[in-house]
Amino acid sequence: MRLAVRLLCSFIAICCLLPTSGHSESDTRIARVGFSQFPGYSFLGPSGVAEGYSIDMIRMLLQPQGYQLSFTPFQNPTEILRALERGEIDLTSLLVDTPERRVSGTFSDPVGSCRCALIENN
Repeated sequence: MRLAVRLLCSFIAICCLLPTSGHSESDTRIARVGFSQFPGYSFLGPSGVAEGYSIDMIRMLLQPQGYQLSFTPFQNPTEILRALERGEIDLTSLLVDTPERRVSGTFSDPVGSCRCALIENN
């Protein structure tokens, strides 16, 4: 249930951020999405198509609303943020929310969390 609420909140935030002026209901709306290679979450599959959890979430939220999605891979989050600032993309897949990154755009509510650990050989 919590995931469904977070997805709904994210959908509302994403829709508010995407450009809508100058489009009629019959026009195809395009959302340009930037992502980095983060296996499991966002990556180019063997056929060269964007895949992963965050890619699937973006498709699930925006395609039913009539958006045609264009995915562009980037080497790292810094390149993604620069593309956002230049207006080359409209949104990005999952990124860690930091005060420095908030300068580049508006973040949705968190849709998940990830815990990382270092493992050493005894």
